[in-house]
Amino acid sequence: MTLTLAIDIGGTKVAAAVIDSNYEVVAQTRWVSGRGLPLLRETITTVLAWGCSWPFDRIAVGTPGKLIGSNGSVIAPKTAQNLEAFPGEWDGFDLRSLFPYGVKVRILNDGLAQLSGGILEYGLTAPMTVGYLGPGTGLGGGFAVLDGAGSVHFVTDGHVFDIMLTRDPQDRWSPPGDFVMSENVLSGRGFLELTGHAVPDAILDDTPLIQMMGRYMGRLINAIKTQSIDKLYEGWSALEKAAAADTALWILGGSLATRPPAASLLIASATDWLSAHGIATPLYPISNSETAALLGVVYASDLA
Repeated sequence: MTLTLAIDIGGTKVAAAVIDSNYEVVAQTRWVSGRGLPLLRETITTVLAWGCSWPFDRIAVGTPGKLIGSNGSVIAPKTAQNLEAFPGEWDGFDLRSLFPYGVKVRILNDGLAQLSGGILEYGLTAPMTVGYLGPGTGLGGGFAVLDGAGSVHFVTDGHVFDIMLTRDPQDRWSPPGDFVMSENVLSGRGFLELTGHAVPDAILDDTPLIQMMGRYMGRLINAIKTQSIDKLYEGWSALEKAAAADTALWILGGSLATRPPAASLLIASATDWLSAHGIATPLYPISNSETAALLGVVYASDLA
């Protein structure tokens, strides 16, 4: 039986699991990891030492950032800010260099990894386009077309963090202006930078805040479905916009959309906003974002 060492790199932690070919978790753990390349190198060394207790055949990695280059392992500029100790630290960095030469390594954007994990969790197989939104430390995104024959095809670069949204009338947290960037109102990092408050702490005792985030999620889904997308950085082509607009079902991950009790309030607020604007689209929360990301990167590797 094939064993895979799955690794999920995040802005505040690194999770790992050994997963078998039936997508069963043999072992799973996590480490706190600060920002910056030196700390991540150290943590990856620890992960590999832990994983060596099992005879794994390959490594599958989920990471923030748009991946480019011939091997799909180089981080594109300005797409992995959640990992940075200083601006631009990860721009052009080849993540493959963190792993031993000769070991088979598959590296995937973390949003696409969680999307794949959600597809696996819900057993989705019917032909459709599935979207992913992951409000957590950052704001992950991804889109995939299921062809009904067991294949998953990713569409667009998956990045939704820089989509500009019309300011919510009840938004009393963001700086003045007519528009806000999605990640600044739908992630812990963005909200902390804007207000000085960590989102998880604020959510626990601030219902209007999580309701506002839900409305912004509704606005984000609406912008994607109507192809009225204004991105601050790299834009999508007309074909990418059209592909994402076909999304029939949304997988929700990230700590903010899966952490009770805030998650149910966030989803209810988004659903209410969408319904009020004539949009009926299912929102499927992942039961455990960390495990879904680890399973998803293995599942996506198998389908590659």
